Amino acid sequence: MKKDRLQLILALLVSVGLISFLFWYIGVRSTFHEVSQINPLYLLLALALTPLSFTLRTFRWKLIVESCNDTETLIPFPNFLRLNLYGVYGGVITPAKIGDVLRAVYLSKEKSRVSLGVSIFSVVFDRLLDILALICIAVFSLMLISVNLDSVVLLIVFLFALFVVGGVLFLMSERFSRPIWEKIIDITCKKISILNQSRKGLNASIDDFYKAVGRIRKNTKTLILTFSIAFITWTIFYIQAYLLLRGLNVDNVPFFVIVFAFALGSLAVLIPITFGGLGTRDATVLLILSQFDVSGESSLVASITLALIAIWVLAIIGGILLGLRLKVPHEKEIEKEDITDLSLSN
Repeated sequence: MKKDRLQLILALLVSVGLISFLFWYIGVRSTFHEVSQINPLYLLLALALTPLSFTLRTFRWKLIVESCNDTETLIPFPNFLRLNLYGVYGGVITPAKIGDVLRAVYLSKEKSRVSLGVSIFSVVFDRLLDILALICIAVFSLMLISVNLDSVVLLIVFLFALFVVGGVLFLMSERFSRPIWEKIIDITCKKISILNQSRKGLNASIDDFYKAVGRIRKNTKTLILTFSIAFITWTIFYIQAYLLLRGLNVDNVPFFVIVFAFALGSLAVLIPITFGGLGTRDATVLLILSQFDVSGESSLVASITLALIAIWVLAIIGGILLGLRLKVPHEKEIEKEDITDLSLSN
C-alpha cells in the first residue's frame, strides 16, 4: 500500500513538474495571452465532437463485450455509457491509464452478469484496438509528411509498433501467456495470504478470459467493425486538434502533421510516469509541432485544451457518477464483495 502511494505521489510530482517546466520554458504570461486569443466558435465546434466520439467508443466496447460473452448481454446502452465514464475517470487519476480497468470491475457487477474474466478481456482488447489504430494512423500520417523528422522519433514509433503488435499476439496465444498469468497469481497469493481463499475464483477468471479470446478471434465481423470504429474515433480526436489550432490562428500546418504530432502525444500518454499523460503528451506535441514553425504557446494551449474537452470533462462526469454510486449503501459492493475482483483490477 505504501509503495502504491509512493508511486502515485511520484507520478503527481512528475506531472506537475513537467507542466510547470513547459509553462516556464514558454512563458506563463504569453501562454495565458494565447488562451485569450482562441476563437470561441472553433472551441465550441471541437467540444461538440466529444459526445459523438465517446458514444462511438462506448458502442465499440459494447460490441466487444457482446461478442466475447458466452450468454446474451442484456445490459442497456446507457449503462455502458456510465461504466465507460468510470473508466475515463480511473484512467486520468492513474499512470498510463491503468485505472481504466475500473469499468471492467463494475461491468462484472451489473445485474445481467458478465464474468470478471470477460470484463477484463473486453477492456484490455478495447485498449489494444485503440493503440493499434493509433500506431497505424501515426505511421500513415508520417508517410504523408514531406519533410524528414528526427531519426530518433522514427525509431521510437517503429519499436513501439513492434512492441504492441508483439503484445497483441502474445495476449491472443493462451499457450504462451497463460502460464505467466498463473505464475503471477501463484506469487500474489503467496505474498497476500487472504487471497488464498480466492485462488479458485482467480483461476476461473483466467479461464473466462481465454474463452473470451477464443470467441473474439472467431468473430471476424466484430474485429473489422470495432477496428474501424477505433479509426473513426481517433480521426474525430484529430479533427478536434485541428479545430483548436485553427482557433488559435495556426493555419499553415498540414492536417497530417497535426495528426502525427497528436498521435505521438497519445502514445506518450502510455509512459507510466504521469497522471493521464499530463505533461508527457503536451511536451511531445510541442516538440513535433515546433519543427513546423508552430509557436510553443499555440502548441501547449491546443494540447491542454484538447485534453480538457476530450478527456477531463468526461472524467469529471465519471468521477461524480461514481461518487454518487458509492454513497448509496446497497451499491458499495465494490468494497465488500469478491476480493478476487479487486485484486485483478489492481
